Amino acid sequence: MSHTSIKSELSNHISTSLHYLQTNYPQIPLVLAEAGLELSHKGGLHNQLGQTLGAALWQVDWMLTAMTMGVSRVNLQSITGGHLSLWQPTLWYGAQPAVYPRYFASIFVAEFISSHVSGNVSAIEAAFESSAGEEEGKLSAYAAYEQGKVARVAVVNFEWWVDDTAAAAGDGDDEGRRMQGKRKGKKRAAGGEGRGSESVRFRVPEGVSQGTVKRLTSEDGARARADDMNFGGLRWSVESGGKGVPVSPGGTGGQGEVVKVDGDGWLTVQVRASEAVLVELC
Repeated sequence: MSHTSIKSELSNHISTSLHYLQTNYPQIPLVLAEAGLELSHKGGLHNQLGQTLGAALWQVDWMLTAMTMGVSRVNLQSITGGHLSLWQPTLWYGAQPAVYPRYFASIFVAEFISSHVSGNVSAIEAAFESSAGEEEGKLSAYAAYEQGKVARVAVVNFEWWVDDTAAAAGDGDDEGRRMQGKRKGKKRAAGGEGRGSESVRFRVPEGVSQGTVKRLTSEDGARARADDMNFGGLRWSVESGGKGVPVSPGGTGGQGEVVKVDGDGWLTVQVRASEAVLVELC
C-alpha cells in the first residue's frame, strides 16, 4: 500500500493519452472504463486481500489521484459474480449476496466530490505538515475546490496495521506475505493501543472555523471485511438493504467528528494507521 506506487503506475498508463487529448482535443474528457483493483488469484490472494479495508484505501487513493491528474470519470467494473464488483446482489454460483469494502471507498470519493454544489469541483494533491516518518508514500492528501476555495480535504494513511487477533489473510501464502512487505501486525489492546497514528495539519482559508471529520476505518485494521468496517460511523450491508446504518448507538451516525481550527489558521486531524479521513470545512 503506497501512494507513490499508485501514482507512478497510473501515470504510466494514462499520461500519453491524457497529454494527447489535452493538446489536440481539450474538449474531450478522459474516462477510465472497466477499471478496478486486480490481484493475482494464486492461493486465493484476491479473495484474501482484494475484499478488505486495505483494498478500499487503495481505491480511494487511486480514484483521487486520477482526479488530480485530469481524469473526468471512472467506471468501476461491477458485474454479478465478478471479483472486481462493489457488491453481490444475489446468490450466484455459491457466492452469497454481499456488500464489499470497496463500495465504502466509492461513497468516500462521492462525498469528496459532493453532489450538493453547483458547477465543477476540482481536486489537487494537498500540501500538509505531518508527524509521518521517512517512509515514502505512507501518507497522501487531496483538496477539493469549489468556486476557487478549498471545501474538503481527504487524507489516506497507508501504514500497514492489522489486529493479530483477527483472522489473518495470506497465512501460508508466500505472495500474501510479500504483499505485507516487512510490516508486522500489532495486536490491538483495549482502546486501540499499538496502532500508529499520524498528526496531519492544513492551513485553511480565512473564515473557516472548523472541520467535520469522517473516517473510513475498522478496529481490525487493513484486513477488515465490510462487516467490520465503517465510514463516518455508518456501515452498508445486505441486511440494511444497501443503506448506511450507525455501527453503534453512541457512534457519529454519519455526522462526523468536529475539529476546531486553531488561532493561527491551522486544522489538525489524527489519522490512524490503515485509515482514511474526509474533512468538510465550514
